[in-house]
Amino acid sequence: MNGIHLGLREAVLRLAVHYRDHRRRVRTERILNDLPVSIRKDIGWPNLAA
Repeated sequence: MNGIHLGLREAVLRLAVHYRDHRRRVRTERILNDLPVSIRKDIGWPNLAA
């Protein structure tokens, strides 16, 4: 029974980490997209070749 709880705990932790990383990525993209076009061009955002 204890092994089931550990597996569930690990699954929940993986989901939490995935959600946190997704939110950080979305927030970063939003910040970059709000920069003036000239600055985005200087830093290569978005780099469509990548």
